[in-house]
Amino acid sequence: MSMSPTDVASLVDSLNSSLPAGRVLTGEQVDGYEVDGLRPSAVVLPESVDEVSAVLATACRRRAA
Repeated sequence: MSMSPTDVASLVDSLNSSLPAGRVLTGEQVDGYEVDGLRPSAVVLPESVDEVSAVLATACRRRAA
């Protein structure tokens, strides 16, 4: 099941508020991250255990893969 554009935007906003600038990629920035022909709505680039924890907590709250 895919997320609606509104849900994706809300998720990206939450991730951006949890991470330093530039760690959440969207739009054309996700080119090259396709897997089996599936293009992600966003790509997250955490650099620490705390950032990974923040990403997972946000994804869990938003029920995002």
